[in-house]
Amino acid sequence: MNTTTLQQSKPRHPQLDARDQVHPHVLELHEARCRDLQVAGGKGSGLASLHAMGFPVPPGFVVSSSAYDEFLRPAHAAITELIRNRSLDDPGAVADLSVRVRDRLQDLDLPVHLGVALRETPGACSSDHGYAIRSSSTLEDLAGAAFAGMHETWLNCHGLATVLEKIKSCYLSLWSEQAISYRHHKGFRHLESRMAVVVQSMVDCEVAGVGFSIHPVTGDLRTMVINANAGLGDTVVNGEHEVDHLEIEKSTGVVSRAVIGRKTSKLVCDARHGGTREELVEADRARDACLTSWQVEQLSALLLQVEEATGFPQDI
Repeated sequence: MNTTTLQQSKPRHPQLDARDQVHPHVLELHEARCRDLQVAGGKGSGLASLHAMGFPVPPGFVVSSSAYDEFLRPAHAAITELIRNRSLDDPGAVADLSVRVRDRLQDLDLPVHLGVALRETPGACSSDHGYAIRSSSTLEDLAGAAFAGMHETWLNCHGLATVLEKIKSCYLSLWSEQAISYRHHKGFRHLESRMAVVVQSMVDCEVAGVGFSIHPVTGDLRTMVINANAGLGDTVVNGEHEVDHLEIEKSTGVVSRAVIGRKTSKLVCDARHGGTREELVEADRARDACLTSWQVEQLSALLLQVEEATGFPQDI
């Protein structure tokens, strides 16, 4: 489940909370339908649930899975035929299927009324503001199927044309080699997997990361874990950077283990060109912890609150 990272700067345009246009494919986070996994996907429904519980979630909306259904419809029969009688235990067959399906989908247009709906949405998709475009598959974030890192996320996107382009990229990422292979080995039917897309106001944060209300490796219920880094959160989830790893005793809030990563660069929003860029970290700051003791305390309390509200261990 995903919510806002600890942020020292505000989302760039809270008017995304003030949308008054209703569209069957575009849902606000506060709408009850947005808490439906099959409508809003794993990320979308998780964010909507957190929003309903009063937790801090950057403003935004969800392009529902029904828009993906409409997008896919012209190619559904052809993709069904491509999948049929193909052994997906063979990596070569998986790679071939991925290329063939993505080529077909690349030639399709998004539903025309989706662009119209976003264009007419007050405060949404303005070229003056940045947006995070996040894949939200109807199969991801399940207890037995995470799909971590397999579907696309795009940060600091500007303007309607770019937002629509990245929504389509999220659709195509449902058919990456990794996603196809993962679904196959989990026993999921490929055409039953659908894609919703979360569009959120970009948070130009100083620190981002992931918090686990139980130890994600050992399963220890008494230990919370926070992995964090300076800048945007991609450096935490992509496995390519050292990060700060903190283990915290749930009962006392005491940090029982801290491994501070060596930071050579951080990912930041590119204010000039949009998107993101890497920024070098000064050598004498490379071993600085990115979170203060107070911030760790606040994050630990948030993890406990989310776990208590949901009734189940969470990662946020």
